[in-house]
Amino acid sequence: MSSSSAASDTLVFVHSQKQSMRKANDSAIVSCGMRVSVDPTTYKVLDACFVFAGIAQKHFVAQETAAIACGSDWSDSRFVNGMLLETCAQEIASALPNNTDRPKYRVALAASLLYQFWMASCKAFGIDSGFGSDVPDDYLEYTLPKPMISEQTFAPVEEKAIIGKGEPHLSALKHTTGEAVYTDDMPPVHGELFVALVLSTRSHARILSIDPSKALAMDGVHPKLFTASDIPGSNLWNIWRDEEVLASKEVHFHGHIIAAVAAKDRDVARRAADAVEIEYEDLPAIYSIDQAIEQESFFEEVSEIECGDVEAAFADADFVFGGEVRCGAQEHLYMEPQAFLIVPKGEDNEYDVFKTLGIPENRVYCRTKRLGGGFGGKDLNQLA
Repeated sequence: MSSSSAASDTLVFVHSQKQSMRKANDSAIVSCGMRVSVDPTTYKVLDACFVFAGIAQKHFVAQETAAIACGSDWSDSRFVNGMLLETCAQEIASALPNNTDRPKYRVALAASLLYQFWMASCKAFGIDSGFGSDVPDDYLEYTLPKPMISEQTFAPVEEKAIIGKGEPHLSALKHTTGEAVYTDDMPPVHGELFVALVLSTRSHARILSIDPSKALAMDGVHPKLFTASDIPGSNLWNIWRDEEVLASKEVHFHGHIIAAVAAKDRDVARRAADAVEIEYEDLPAIYSIDQAIEQESFFEEVSEIECGDVEAAFADADFVFGGEVRCGAQEHLYMEPQAFLIVPKGEDNEYDVFKTLGIPENRVYCRTKRLGGGFGGKDLNQLA
């Protein structure tokens, strides 16, 4: 992705790139974001910034490389192919942790991305780059004399052939054009009701009573509050089957789902859910990791991943930093809004839906159009 702009006294070019180990659906091994500002008359660099990811634990700013770029002639290909790329390679190499995977490849790739950035900026600025024809012979051994270029080619195949034929992702065009239809984009069906959830306002408490009278008296609200007793199938979910869909007797965290109310539209349903009155008996709660340690509240099964001698590594380290990180979320919140649509088919107790219905699986028709952005969690919930 690139962009350029021109003012009366400055030319600016911004460019970003990502290089993965495979063509699609992969994280970058090295990515970068770069910017350069030059004088439109002399092509002298007024300002530069080169940022890389995949080099250190967080983004790495190549300050030395940017420093020698400032004040230089951006049209001087020998300077770029020599000192600029050499400095970049050396700076990247020194920033790589000792246990980095493919260190020489990452160094070469970073220098190559900088070179490609220079070539792209020359094209945008109208500079004759020379395409790196004068790279010095003593160029740093693990940098590349020309950009790393990868391409995917296919042998000629018959029109009806499948193997060897390049095909785009089935949903690619719909995603990029905004035509992909998600659950919230679907038109309402006849008689559709909207559901809002009644959530716990306590972290740990026993449910003594639930009074939905105020909620059910509202105009447009379905005359039924759905609780755990209304679930004909299993009320347990997740991979370990240890959490209730609707809390039946106790709530175990703030926001625990207790009940559901249906109404003619979303706003009415939300107001009705807020009007449901619940009486609690508070139980002891643990609000921090310190309290958990103090009360010896631990998970019985502990998963550990060990590699090498940690104590020896700390003892041999030049610097050891300590600290703590606290996260209030219980589980990961997915990028896409969670929504579902349940459509009774009106015959043989069939539904277009999944979940705890307590009916044979062959009477449930599951349609999952998209699972992107779920990091696998949506797939696992489908299996539940």
